[in-house]
Amino acid sequence: MELTVRRVSDSISVDRSQQDIRSKACQKLATGYPTNLPQATIVIVFHNEAFSALVRSVHSVLNTAPPHLVREVILVDDASHPDDLRFYRKHWLTQQRVTTMLGCWAI
Repeated sequence: MELTVRRVSDSISVDRSQQDIRSKACQKLATGYPTNLPQATIVIVFHNEAFSALVRSVHSVLNTAPPHLVREVILVDDASHPDDLRFYRKHWLTQQRVTTMLGCWAI
């Protein structure tokens, strides 16, 4: 089952466009964020997540959030399998806006 789920996840584009399902009133409020809002740190916690799903989550944040409002993205690994961890670190720590990868790793 897990292998099938990962295959399906791997087949979905990391930069897929998603339909905006917010109400018209909510969409209207979001058309032009005030420039004086504080920046946010986005924290994504994961455990043995399919790499493609994790990539999609990060890309979704980076592609949809106004860049001036995102200070950084922090990934927190909650004791994923060591093989997955090496792959995550190699990929994400070379990306510009993913600044930190923290973890609680079982040895």
